[in-house]
Amino acid sequence: MKECYFCKSIIPEDATICPMCDSDLTEVENKAVENPPIPEEYTLNQEKKSRKLERSISFKKITNSFINYIIYSVKRISHPVQIDQRSERHPIYGYITLVLSSLLSAGILTRVFAALEDTYKFMLDISILPTLTFTFRPFEWFWKLTIFFICYFILFTLVSYLFKKASSKEPLNFNNWVTQYTAMNTFYFVLLMLVFILAMVLPLGLAVPAMLVTFLYCLSYIISFVATLYNIDRATSENKTFYQALIGVSVHFLIMSFVAYLLFKI
Repeated sequence: MKECYFCKSIIPEDATICPMCDSDLTEVENKAVENPPIPEEYTLNQEKKSRKLERSISFKKITNSFINYIIYSVKRISHPVQIDQRSERHPIYGYITLVLSSLLSAGILTRVFAALEDTYKFMLDISILPTLTFTFRPFEWFWKLTIFFICYFILFTLVSYLFKKASSKEPLNFNNWVTQYTAMNTFYFVLLMLVFILAMVLPLGLAVPAMLVTFLYCLSYIISFVATLYNIDRATSENKTFYQALIGVSVHFLIMSFVAYLLFKI
């Protein structure tokens, strides 16, 4: 006995026409013989090969993106203020730089403070003078400093973008502006990465240089902010540009003071 392909009725094995629905079964059976079902093992192997191919393609994309980012950063060291029209192809570069610089700055300060705390505790054991005791939580310091630096960097970028957009007649994209703005500080960004590596090895010996480089990187954003204002429009008066810079830096300082207060209270 077998099952009809059309009405699913149970019919004799040698039947060529279904006695229940009168359908011709010869064509269906011939096609089934010509196109046998694909073995399950073959299907699984093909799926595995497809997954491997997808993983290799994804790995190549990540590798190429990383290499392109390195090339872009190297070019920006020698041409920090040059307008790069190709930034529309990689607007995410600015956000990568912003997040990495925040993590590096927070990591440097946390590592230095942790080393200074160890030294301070050692001095407490041999000191006969009144001492101040406190608890230093490295992980808490790290994430709070990371949030602080992200707010610090993105706020300068946002304020400069608003001034630029208000004075420019051409449409602006904020993502591209982040890439252009952060690229102006690539030199100190590379220096920050080198200092981060050294601070992990010699946090106490390089405490002052590490904090100095972190401060200079933050200062470079202020310099970039003023530079973008002077490049907005050559017809803009010097007095107006000066007050724009003064107002922007003041607003940034007030907001970051509030952010620092909130992070301290958490």
